[in-house]
Amino acid sequence: MKRDEIYKKAIDTFGSVGQAHMLLEEIAELQKEICKDLRNGTTEQSKARVIDEIADVEIMLEQMKIVYNIDPNVFMSRKRFKKKRLAKMLETIKQD
Repeated sequence: MKRDEIYKKAIDTFGSVGQAHMLLEEIAELQKEICKDLRNGTTEQSKARVIDEIADVEIMLEQMKIVYNIDPNVFMSRKRFKKKRLAKMLETIKQD
């Protein structure tokens, strides 16, 4: 089964609202692992947990792109715009 097929089947199985809730849960789990890492220091084990949670969040974000019928070209255009804006902001800070 291909990636988008898996995501669509998950949405069909659990519903778009259920998957939106799952995204929020996964974001919270990532936040928790990063907080633990900041508090206790990075170890190979904590790094592995953060990697797992980032993967979970990315999987759920891909599903949200399907739920919201987001055109990949529009998404990439907005992402490029946001990255350029960040770069300009960083240049401004660097020059001060």
